Amino acid sequence: MNDNYLLLLFVIIIGVALFHYVKEGYKEKDRLRKFNNESLEKFASEIEHYRDIFLESGLPQIETDIRLGQKEVLHSILKETEWYEQKPTGEMKPFEVGDLYITNNRIIFRGKTGNKQILINKILNIIQSTDGMEIEKETGKKLLIAHSFTPKEFTIIEHLLKKN
Repeated sequence: MNDNYLLLLFVIIIGVALFHYVKEGYKEKDRLRKFNNESLEKFASEIEHYRDIFLESGLPQIETDIRLGQKEVLHSILKETEWYEQKPTGEMKPFEVGDLYITNNRIIFRGKTGNKQILINKILNIIQSTDGMEIEKETGKKLLIAHSFTPKEFTIIEHLLKKN
């Protein structure tokens, strides 16, 4: 009987410890969920702020050393972006890390070993999130550009796509 009593006591202690562990896990998940919701709300609010500014004043214009076409204007430079291309299997394959230049006509990627570009009027669809955008073009493979977008960068791209 003494062994059964010890076993029962052991099971109760483990049960109580497990209960507290699970309870703390739920508290942490709730804290993270609240943080994520507040972050998303702040991000969305800042996007609305930039939409208003760009509607009133137009997009920012940046001087650059890269060759642009006639009437082409640079609106944003995104440093340290990652360019991925879709393989025939559907998997995204990394191409390179480099800088992304967003103009009124093109998205230009400049890497150490190569450059890429996409004409904005050839983009069919963009799925945009705070940490990247997947681009579907008229022809060719889908692309993924990984970057932690600021609300301003996010809104510039959105604005250009709506114009085209």
